[in-house]
Amino acid sequence: MKFIIERIYKDKGTQGKQYDSNGNFLFYTIERSRTGDHPCIPEGVYVASRYNSPKHGPNTWQLEDVPGRTHIQFHIANWPHELLGCIGPGMALATSPDGEPGVSRSREAYSTFMTLTENESFIVFTIRGSNAET
Repeated sequence: MKFIIERIYKDKGTQGKQYDSNGNFLFYTIERSRTGDHPCIPEGVYVASRYNSPKHGPNTWQLEDVPGRTHIQFHIANWPHELLGCIGPGMALATSPDGEPGVSRSREAYSTFMTLTENESFIVFTIRGSNAET
């Protein structure tokens, strides 16, 4: 199963849209910004496999071969500061009072994604930038 994430880079975080391989919109995503500690994942194509994460639970999707990084996962998070280089899904975009971009209803989006991928042993994420506003 393949997915595409198209991102908009912002000063305080990176928002994106996640699509299936047919181009159907699924979710919004949030990551940290391109600079600083634990920046967003470099653009590219990544295979993800199941991982028994001590923090995020069994069957967490973990991206393999992210340059210079380990334990990069797809998990519940609403704000960039909740991530350490990982990706958080959401049902809608959000902005905190201090201007941090984020997503809302991450738990709902994550549950839907896990159901969608429940019979998969690996998936592929293509991550790229976008010129369009999120």
